[in-house]
Amino acid sequence: MSSVNFKLDKRLTNDGILLGYLHWVGTKNELSGEASILLLMNNAEIPWFVIVPIGVTAIDIDELDEKQQSQLLKEVNVLSGFLKSHYSVDKINFASIGNIVKQMHFHLVARTEQDGCWPGVVWGITAKIKYTRQQVENLTTLLNKEISFFKPN
Repeated sequence: MSSVNFKLDKRLTNDGILLGYLHWVGTKNELSGEASILLLMNNAEIPWFVIVPIGVTAIDIDELDEKQQSQLLKEVNVLSGFLKSHYSVDKINFASIGNIVKQMHFHLVARTEQDGCWPGVVWGITAKIKYTRQQVENLTTLLNKEISFFKPN
């Protein structure tokens, strides 16, 4: 799949808010195969990012080459640190749950013993509180300030 024909799965689009891109190296505002899309799951009760590598035909992480795996791990590490710095976190969950959405994507969730899903899973839970536009703008500004390889949408 080329990045020119890249289409984000509708379910990810419906559940998430596009914050921007990680490792954006394209020119002329073109999506690059080196980049990932960064989504925020629209559930203000649980800080929850979704990373979607662009231009990847693989479904599972073991199908990525070493460079792609290394880049993904860097994204996960930096975003995990960001979540720990800005939210109350007891545990960071990192998962690739793609039974329904086959497009490669990774969930990064900041969990606390006080969240409404604890100790169960967050998957498939309908959000009771959605993010406001101001909350999304504030988060995007923080990401842009603190993560050098983040480009806001």
